[in-house]
Amino acid sequence: MDLHQLRVFQAAVKTGGFTRAGEELHLSQSTVSQHIKLLEEELGCPLFMRVGKRVLVTEAGKVLLQYAEKLFRDLKNAEMTIREINALKRGTVRLGVGPTTLIYRLPRVLRDYKRRFPDIELIVLSGTTEFLLEQLRSQHLDLAIVMQTGHQPGLTLTPLGEEEMVIVLNREHPLARQRTLGPSELASLRFILYEKNTAMQNLIDRFFDSLGVSPTITMEVENN
Repeated sequence: MDLHQLRVFQAAVKTGGFTRAGEELHLSQSTVSQHIKLLEEELGCPLFMRVGKRVLVTEAGKVLLQYAEKLFRDLKNAEMTIREINALKRGTVRLGVGPTTLIYRLPRVLRDYKRRFPDIELIVLSGTTEFLLEQLRSQHLDLAIVMQTGHQPGLTLTPLGEEEMVIVLNREHPLARQRTLGPSELASLRFILYEKNTAMQNLIDRFFDSLGVSPTITMEVENN
């Protein structure tokens, strides 16, 4: 088993057939078939099965695909690391951020980033804290900026700063002129809050629980 065979196998899975895989890799259909046959002989099991004119991946093929994709990601990460060691400053960085960070924080630093690292491609993926942590674990991201969270096995957490949580009211609201609001006043309000079981909403829920307040929620949204 070698990397070229695995790339041929991956292309056959992604394109859904040997002919299209050959077109993508500039190989003949027979060459693709030969690579797959050698892989199957080495592993001792079929990786594809034919159903009519369709070529479907077997369960063994699905398992091999997961390991092959992880291997290619590891090789790409190794290449990036070696380039950094040699101060070539080239490659790709995959960054995950929350929607609020994407809108209000990231634009300020992108110009400086491109000036300092013009040959490093930055790919940005936006999502909830839970989604971004999962993408880190599966090695689809290199780093992410997320909400404060508990211990995450296999990940390194570095605090970047603190942000203040505030209540936002219409300026005509009777409570808008007060600098602080008490529990009874919070209980009288109707809230637009975040989706349940997200890091931000869990933080807000713990705050309300500490006050003994059950907020009235009229709308749940994904981000600011």
